[in-house]
Amino acid sequence: MKICAKNYEFRRYIFKKLLDISEKYTPSIFIRFELQILTNVTSNAFGTAGKSIWYLPPDKALKEYVAFTKNCMQTKNIAPKMLYRKAFILGKKLLWITGFTEETDKRRLLIFLYRNIKITMNFVDAEKITFPSCNFSRYYTPEQCKFMSNFDSGIISGICGKGRLKFTGRITEGCEKCTAYLGRK
Repeated sequence: MKICAKNYEFRRYIFKKLLDISEKYTPSIFIRFELQILTNVTSNAFGTAGKSIWYLPPDKALKEYVAFTKNCMQTKNIAPKMLYRKAFILGKKLLWITGFTEETDKRRLLIFLYRNIKITMNFVDAEKITFPSCNFSRYYTPEQCKFMSNFDSGIISGICGKGRLKFTGRITEGCEKCTAYLGRK
């Protein structure tokens, strides 16, 4: 039992150090793999064949992910809760892998992951989150943004361990920034 606890502490220590380093510089291979994982989870939620994008430069991989999600939303009909559920599972897995238990570590992880896909995220307090800029807002319609925000809600809820996100404003709807509250139904 003590060995497991030590391994858990060591894993958390290693991921905190990796996060410290990655916040300053993130190798493009990491961003590409993050986008591949997002593509895999999204394709699984939509029940469609995935697409290999990990070998592309990050900007091109991000554009391919956007095109892939837009195509899925146009050709497949799934319930938003399916997208939420698959993203929630991914969030829980990331939380388990990192071993993070402190809120500050969880928030740093989310800010880091979102930065990699060109979304700026700020935690205003324990519940309020703002997204001052979002790469996806340039490509998604308001309806597509609303649908894909189920993915955000799932991954953030999975990592933070709180309820769903409730968006009160979106860039795609003409707001200056996206605003959401965590833990509200």
